Amino acid sequence: IGILHLNCIMKNDLELSDFRYDVERLANEICMAENKKEMYFLVEGTNDRDVFVKFVNTQKVTFIICNGKESVFKVYDSVKTKNGHGNYVYAIVDLDYDWHLGGLRTDSHILYTDSHDLEIMILYSEAFEHISKGLYSNNKLASFDSIVGFRNYVSNLCIRLGLFRIVNKKMEFNLKLKANSDKEKDLPYQKFITKGDFAGDEALLNTIKNYNKQSSYLKINEVIEAMNTITRTANDEHLILHGHDVTCVMVLLTKTLGKKGLDINKREQVELNFRLAYSFDCFKKTKLFNSMQQLAQQQ
Repeated sequence: IGILHLNCIMKNDLELSDFRYDVERLANEICMAENKKEMYFLVEGTNDRDVFVKFVNTQKVTFIICNGKESVFKVYDSVKTKNGHGNYVYAIVDLDYDWHLGGLRTDSHILYTDSHDLEIMILYSEAFEHISKGLYSNNKLASFDSIVGFRNYVSNLCIRLGLFRIVNKKMEFNLKLKANSDKEKDLPYQKFITKGDFAGDEALLNTIKNYNKQSSYLKINEVIEAMNTITRTANDEHLILHGHDVTCVMVLLTKTLGKKGLDINKREQVELNFRLAYSFDCFKKTKLFNSMQQLAQQQ
């Protein structure tokens, strides 16, 4: 019913890139194309589009890839400033740490993921069982009480890094925690996750210091205290975990838990498994789905 359904056909979507569009040009193209028969959803990247496009009627929806949250807001704000336009333009963005650091926008046309990002939404969906069984040995998964137990294990390996990410932003350390290009190496997770166990905060923070060659000012005890004083609520892991960390750690775990003959060595391979496993039945249980459904009914 409306814009949301299970089967759809791909169509050509507009895309914002350094080479093809600037913000104003893309905003103008949206305004020129905008009509009452379509809804336009601005998304951060191709991975987001590839998940959401499975669930919508593409005869009524166009996805616009903006390459980042900041660009989504810039394009959205530009469209809204143009007289008579923007009534059918919406944004879907990652929640990130806006819930803690501030910056959540209350515009009804701006929709946020239920969790920190799309990958974490998928982690806490029924799709995670299918993903896990596709990547890891059934015998080794059986050593965990349940798929929930395995998810908690993955969460515990990543949660302290998630808390550091909040501190990194809050205290404006501006330390790099992932590669900015294919030519750079990612954070070496194996330095603080050894033999399947989290090696502790000091190992984590020393790894981050070494990854950022000019971070000698980072005082480990003070940072740990800041991480420990972040206000927590029950079952808030899905707000703290970062999808990049989870997928990288899941790659690392294939070395000890992976199926025989399975060759997984890149985060992108795990991310693809996440996207493929996420079904409409999973998505329709989310707050994001309900928000999109309400918007469709208002059209």
